Amino acid sequence: MPAHAQVSGALAVQNDDRFRGRSISAGEPVAIGSLFVDHESGVAASGSVVLTSNGPDIGLLRASGHIGYARPLDRNLSVDGGLVVHAYTDRYSGGSSQTFAEVFGGVTWGQFALHASYSPSYLDQGLETLYLQFDAVQELGAGFRANARAGVLTRLAGAGSFGGENTRYDAQIGITKDFDLLSIYVNASTAGPGEGSYFRDPWGGRDAVIVGISRSF
Repeated sequence: MPAHAQVSGALAVQNDDRFRGRSISAGEPVAIGSLFVDHESGVAASGSVVLTSNGPDIGLLRASGHIGYARPLDRNLSVDGGLVVHAYTDRYSGGSSQTFAEVFGGVTWGQFALHASYSPSYLDQGLETLYLQFDAVQELGAGFRANARAGVLTRLAGAGSFGGENTRYDAQIGITKDFDLLSIYVNASTAGPGEGSYFRDPWGGRDAVIVGISRSF
């Protein structure tokens, strides 16, 4: 990026890697490296790679990239949109390499955000989907902050379904303690309905607690 771009990053270790309630790492620990670039024009980009012990040795689980644009409308209100590409290796809980993309757009008002994401082939399975996600963050003082997320995934077209269902929900609530550049977090996650192909051993079911530590730079 040209001058006036802010570059930051983070390294994290946590006991599981979940995407919309689904364990991507089959319940195994992961290490996550992320890089973020924010430009004063409103353009932002990020990328991440995830390593896991899910397999005979430690290896690449997934990688993702994002590019987007955010525009403030007033001091507390902004809109944004962009593109995200996800790529999973065969270490992913689904057992095969998969790559898919989503376009997204949404609005942020203070500590609340609402976004919609569209994929023409969700999880590279030929399903056209729409995902609606609501997020909230609340500062609690003394370096603590609480977060909550709720999402609904809907099949728009394509053969197949989500374990016999055309819609699926997920939700998460958690708390983070910040120590300067170091953060410790605990998140409780759930999803449903039903088990179906979405939850199988040893993924640990649809309810999970994620514990992790992150270092920013």
